[in-house]
This record gives sequence, structure tokens and C-alpha cells, in this order.
Amino acid sequence: MNYRMQYKGISIYYAESLGSISRDLKDVKPHIFNTVPRLLEKVYDTILGKGKNLPYIKKVIFFWAVRLGLRYRDNKELVSHPDVIARYQKEVNKYNQELGDTEKIQRFRLVCEEWSPDTGELSFTQKLKRDVIYDKYRNLIDEIYQVPGKKNGHHLIELHRKTVKGLKEGLKQGLDSMRKNVPRI
Repeated sequence: MNYRMQYKGISIYYAESLGSISRDLKDVKPHIFNTVPRLLEKVYDTILGKGKNLPYIKKVIFFWAVRLGLRYRDNKELVSHPDVIARYQKEVNKYNQELGDTEKIQRFRLVCEEWSPDTGELSFTQKLKRDVIYDKYRNLIDEIYQVPGKKNGHHLIELHRKTVKGLKEGLKQGLDSMRKNVPRI
């Protein structure tokens, strides 16, 4: 099998040891990972062990997610499942009780894609790239902000972009003005 993969131009990497597999996988970021079941059982046990050491609420959510992961193999199927949506709605309702009327989450949608720097939605410092998200999920955002008889929520996004751009330009002009008017000593 190795020779066939090499013939096709696929790079092959081997782990230094059982203890370094996690680090090796992070370094290589493989698209295909061939292994024996014994190793996967060790990885699974390690993940569960870390989950057992989490604080209570995180532990409950962690094992709930593990159970769902064992039942569903596709994220698209998972995020559209009524039980999953109901669980998120329960959490949103709980936190909405602590928020003012204008701060409450009224509608939300779950997406099946993971967000990461590799997929473009996050920067390498794990900050949201709002413009990328707005462009990629424009229809979903419009659906969330859709109110019968009113414009879609897309105008809110454009307003946000214009406001941020205007603030940046205003700050730049103010700083430039201050620099010019500060007396030199």
C-alpha cells in the first residue's frame, strides 16, 4: 500500500512513537490517517479521560456531544436534528433570562461547517472574520433577520460595515489632525 501511495505522489509520515502521535498529527495535518484500531481506542480513551476532568457543566455538554457523535456521522444531519436544536434553544433561553430585552437572542441557526483559520472564518488568533462570515452565510443571516413586511436583515450588515468603516476613517482623520496640530518642542 505504501508504494502505491508514493507512486501516486502522496506523502507518507510515520509517528516517532505512541506518545508523540498527537504532536505529530498537529505538525503534519494529514488528509488521510491510516492506523490500527488499538491506537484509535487509546485516542478515544484519552479524549474521554480529559472529558471526565472538566467542570460539571462542561462535562455534561461534553458527554452529551459524545453520545450524539456516536449516533450521527454527518454534521449536517446532526445540526438539523430536533433534539440538538432543542438543546441549544434550552441553553439560549437560560442565558436570555439574564439579558435585557434588546440583548436577547431571538433566533439562531446552527451550521455544519467547522470554523477555523484553514476554512477562512477565523484568523490565526481565533478571531471572527466578520466579512467572510457575512459573505458565506448571507442567505442564512437574511433568514434569521427576515421579518414579514420588512426588509431582510442584510441592510443591518451593510450598516455595520459602513459604520465600522466610518469610525475607522474618522479616527484616522482625528489622529492625523492631532499630529499636525501638536506643537513641536
